[in-house]
Amino acid sequence: MLGPTPGSHHWSERTDGAMTTREKAHLIWQLIRTQVDEQASRLCYRLNLSPARRRRVSLETIRRPDTGFARECEELAASRYSPALLAHCYRTWLMGAVVGQALSVEADPEQLYIACLLHDLGLTGPNLDCACDTGFQILGAREAWRLAKGQQWSDDDASRLYEAISYHLNPWLSARHHSAEALLLKYGAHMDVAGAYQHLVPEALHQQIHQRYPRHGFREEIVTSIDQTPHRPGSHAHFLRRCGFSKLAANNPLDQRLRQDVTNDANSGR
Repeated sequence: MLGPTPGSHHWSERTDGAMTTREKAHLIWQLIRTQVDEQASRLCYRLNLSPARRRRVSLETIRRPDTGFARECEELAASRYSPALLAHCYRTWLMGAVVGQALSVEADPEQLYIACLLHDLGLTGPNLDCACDTGFQILGAREAWRLAKGQQWSDDDASRLYEAISYHLNPWLSARHHSAEALLLKYGAHMDVAGAYQHLVPEALHQQIHQRYPRHGFREEIVTSIDQTPHRPGSHAHFLRRCGFSKLAANNPLDQRLRQDVTNDANSGR
């Protein structure tokens, strides 16, 4: 047995993100499992055998939570992220929320929104200086935890937010063993970075999402982040880099498709 998925609150605080050999093997198993599952999901979707294709998905019902904490997180994100990374966080939220509709996974709207906005805080500001010692997803999760506790969130709710962020670098999460927020943040982030499971979001919605939050500069910035950030040896980010994750980001089919759309629009004289 490979054991539990590395990334829980307890695991993160105990290890600072350094995986054992068994946990690295678990990550390789996740990479294989998610590739097989995505291919099967894509085939079922094309053949109209997937319930996800028959469910109504829309951006119309997805609303930014109107809470003081959500607004505080928006201001923090705007002050800390580059424009490209900020747009990535918002796309992650919308993509994850649409996948939730497609897969009938119900997340707490505020939890999901805040987790998506804050999930890359470990790549910004003073946190970035600590990435060589602690996995960046843990640095972001810790900051989110402190903010949530400052808003009088319960330990359980703050831990749920923490784990939505600390788990997000895992290629595979189980709906049975992980929260809806962790699952949908993972789907949204991996879709936006590498195009994973992009078929779960219809083309028209991809276009709407990218009109709201364009990808300008994101591909170059995320590839640089993967390749050049001094991630802690043995951390998720360090191990995924060794597995060639930056190549997946560089060849994201979402970027290729959007470039083709621009070319088609230019050729049609739009």
